[in-house]
Amino acid sequence: MASRRKRSRALYYAGVGLLIALAIAAALLPFGGEGWQAAYRRLGLAAVPPEGANVTFLDVGQGAAACLSDGERICLIDCGGPESGVLVADGVRALGGREIDLLLITHPHSDHIGGLPTLLEQLPVKRVAMADWVPDSREDADALQALETACRRAGCERLPLREGDTFTVAGFTVRAVFARDAEQENDRSVAFLASAEGRRVLLTGDMTAQAERRMIAAGVDLRCDLLAVGHHGSSGATCEELLEAARPSLAVVSCGADNPYGHPAEPTLDRLRAAGVRWLRTDLNGTVRIRLSDMAVFAERPPAGE
Repeated sequence: MASRRKRSRALYYAGVGLLIALAIAAALLPFGGEGWQAAYRRLGLAAVPPEGANVTFLDVGQGAAACLSDGERICLIDCGGPESGVLVADGVRALGGREIDLLLITHPHSDHIGGLPTLLEQLPVKRVAMADWVPDSREDADALQALETACRRAGCERLPLREGDTFTVAGFTVRAVFARDAEQENDRSVAFLASAEGRRVLLTGDMTAQAERRMIAAGVDLRCDLLAVGHHGSSGATCEELLEAARPSLAVVSCGADNPYGHPAEPTLDRLRAAGVRWLRTDLNGTVRIRLSDMAVFAERPPAGE
């Protein structure tokens, strides 16, 4: 009888200890990085959404997907490659989203739109906005066809995207900016300027330096606090003139580990260094979230020394 009482008491205290540990985890979650969110998903618990306006660069390998969020609503810019749909859905849920209010597409290359069909199996997407495009490659044409088919089946509202279009979503104002008379396919990317809480974010898709200079020459105000480094850190993007015009304090490179393109290129990182811009990389740091109110960084794998 005594031994049974001892076992019962031990189980009781073990249960109390577990509840206390979970309560502490819940209290600390909003202040932690994406690692806390991953731990919560593994435990099957609901994620605590971050407070205020946040920009999250999801680790989707060699592709791009960025979330603008306010702790509940989500605006997604690009959605990664064909293998990224579940990763993007998990990332949206970790931010407190249960659906995507608006998906903005910079350009229909497979590594930017290929994840949508699988994503739509995981979460509803209310609206999808994209400019008219005729893809140059069979792979991208197939990805665009898959996107259109998935949107029709899911009942997504399809919106045409034009220069100057402005959206108010997830606590952000987002304006579409085009390069003019672009010849290269990457340079037909749509750039987006997103603003919230007095801060600005610039995302340029796969634009090269040629398109960046066209935007500057057209008089577009590119000043920003946060820059999504163009074309996954390619040496032909994020030119000195863009960095001078934008003057970001922080930049994020979306690229895959050990990718065959050598992204991010050392000349691009050199330009960021010379401009005094701090950067993070999804291949090294995993998913990166920035709280705009104070530009605090929450990374799945923080840089050394942080």
